[in-house]
Amino acid sequence: MLMILGLIGLLVGLVNLACLIVFLIQLFKAKGVGHGIAGLCCGLYTLIWGWQNADQLDAANPPIAGMKYAQIIRIWSACVGVSVIINVLTQVMARSMH
Repeated sequence: MLMILGLIGLLVGLVNLACLIVFLIQLFKAKGVGHGIAGLCCGLYTLIWGWQNADQLDAANPPIAGMKYAQIIRIWSACVGVSVIINVLTQVMARSMH
């Protein structure tokens, strides 16, 4: 069970990384290097900026792989929540095995 949770966590982490990169590119374009570096250092900043600007990004840019930025930000937020849940479950299960 821990291995399955670990694999799910890995997949969710990859989706998190992909979404971060998508919004970091847009953050660098829109706000410049300073904000881009801040977004690189703190993914939460990029997530919040993405929520605030998803509609403007949809209006100004074509969809990525058929998905609008508003859809990508929802997927990213869901993945962050799933990551937290998986990490908590993994820790609880690992401690109960000892």
